[in-house]
Amino acid sequence: MDDAWSPLLAARTCHQHLVTEEEFATSLATLRADQRHKPNLMKALDRHGG
Repeated sequence: MDDAWSPLLAARTCHQHLVTEEEFATSLATLRADQRHKPNLMKALDRHGG
């Protein structure tokens, strides 16, 4: 299951290096809003810092 989070973590790292964390946060907020009806996904995002 942890492998599924690799792209998310890699994207976050890229945004940190590019100093575009705000854009990443906006994208993540949009994902959360669109998928809010999936409580397990929300819990997993919380666990993985997403």
